[in-house]
Amino acid sequence: MNGGRSLLPIRLVWPGDGTVREVRLHYNLTDVQVEEGKIAYHATNKAGTVANNTTVKFGNQQAATAGTLTVNWTITAANPAVLTINANSSLTPTVLRVTYNIENLTQQAVAVQ
Repeated sequence: MNGGRSLLPIRLVWPGDGTVREVRLHYNLTDVQVEEGKIAYHATNKAGTVANNTTVKFGNQQAATAGTLTVNWTITAANPAVLTINANSSLTPTVLRVTYNIENLTQQAVAVQ
């Protein structure tokens, strides 16, 4: 893997005690290889313990001019949580650019640090 790199560390402040966070993130990763898609992530906070933190990638599609591109998302259970995208390319990338939009599915504000 010539171009493996972690990108986009987003720090998310989780909700207070007794609340749930459900969010969708629409993203676009570009260089000479393109991936566009969505991820859903959620977490619960019960008595100050953040749990059930998961990410699911869906609706993604790629348009690669050459080589292969693998994109994965991870999220930590810390507060603030860190949402990270890891893009691995068979090519030596120049500049990878990620554009994203957050869709909040709960009534609590999403605070990005």
